[in-house]
Amino acid sequence: MGRLDGTVALVTGASSGIGEATARALAAEGAAVAVAARRVDRLEELATAIRGEGGTVLVLETDLTDQEQARAAVERTVAQLGRLDTLVNNAGVMLLGPIVDAPVEEWDRMVALNLQGLLYSTHAALPHLLRAAEDSPRQVADVVNISSTAGRFVRLGTGSTTPPSSA
Repeated sequence: MGRLDGTVALVTGASSGIGEATARALAAEGAAVAVAARRVDRLEELATAIRGEGGTVLVLETDLTDQEQARAAVERTVAQLGRLDTLVNNAGVMLLGPIVDAPVEEWDRMVALNLQGLLYSTHAALPHLLRAAEDSPRQVADVVNISSTAGRFVRLGTGSTTPPSSA
């Protein structure tokens, strides 16, 4: 038995990187895992691997910048997997160039996913997480927010970095 047998986790941004690895790790510990992202082909590959190792997985093609899609991902998780014990907010994007002259539309996209998407998912999940905490053996539910170290440094147009101030 895994430490997370009988629990359900929803992992956003699960189509690659940290989200994919997190979904695999949770499934290996016995959690049923809902995986959410826009790239459904990558999610299907992940689901095949998790099922091949005996895990339970639900694929959710989701654009978290849309509040209704974020809510629907949470509701489908609960409807199909029976509960929600853990939410891992991993979906995110970042600017891939100098901040100077970066298109404001890229900033808008980054805020929509990195901040609003996280808030939409968490808002939808909280009632389910609270219920899960009441009836789980651990008496706890988890919200895990993943952040990049790239958010800790400002990249100037020259390629140099400036560490955050310690104000």
